[in-house]
Amino acid sequence: MFTAEDAITIDCEVENIYEGDEAQADIAEMALVFDTPEMAQREIARFRTERRVSFVLRPLKVHIHGEPS
Repeated sequence: MFTAEDAITIDCEVENIYEGDEAQADIAEMALVFDTPEMAQREIARFRTERRVSFVLRPLKVHIHGEPS
């Protein structure tokens, strides 16, 4: 059973930050993977009205606390 003490944290370093069309493409791709096609198209239309920023992170260290499943 998962408890509040069970977690994984990751120390990361920012490798790159970008916005604009490239960041919009990132969020659109996620919508297409995780939503139905119809919902993804609605979400992508909404995302285009919002400013988006993408971060590329490089993991440095993983910390496991408790027994996360």
